[in-house]
Amino acid sequence: MVGARMETGRGSLSALPPQEAGTSSVYPLRPLNLNEIFAAALAIIRHSPKAALGIPFVAGTITLLLTLLTYAVAPSSMNRILADPLAYEDQEMALSLMGEASFLAVTALTGFVSSLLWVAAATLLIIPALRSGLGLKTSFGQALRHPPAVWGWLSLHLLMLTVLLFVGLMVGAFVALFIIIITLFIGAVVVVPVSLLALAWITTALLHAPW
Repeated sequence: MVGARMETGRGSLSALPPQEAGTSSVYPLRPLNLNEIFAAALAIIRHSPKAALGIPFVAGTITLLLTLLTYAVAPSSMNRILADPLAYEDQEMALSLMGEASFLAVTALTGFVSSLLWVAAATLLIIPALRSGLGLKTSFGQALRHPPAVWGWLSLHLLMLTVLLFVGLMVGAFVALFIIIITLFIGAVVVVPVSLLALAWITTALLHAPW
């Protein structure tokens, strides 16, 4: 029951504050096909716009601010190569910069933090989605209101998932590039479609697994 306390093997987890039960679900409570999933996503946004739109907005804003901060503190040469596409015409400078540890570290760090934020946003969106199944509206504050223990375990799981995804994507990109190079770009005919399908499958699995 929404608003009750749930006992688990790790202790009690306080659910969201009690609220009057909704009259009906905003989407069918049964296995959904692809078209129904998209329709349910729109219905959830209309039902709880503050949570469904606010969480991705905050994640996107933090990512943008992080990118702007990177531009502000980055060395002048790195800032130029990131902001001015014409700088790539200077191949010597571009190759020299991309081989620097600072460039690789900043790129990896911003990519990792951005991935972590978006995975966290996708995870928190489960709350308005599940509450909409009970006909309950969810505010932005309700989606974030959890006991410290829940945030601790959630942060640990998100960190592990992000690390695995980040490392997996890096290894996959390296293997794909290696195959393309050793086959003199002929392998791109197979590698590119397979990579796109794998990325689409992973994205769909993460976003729609709760359904």
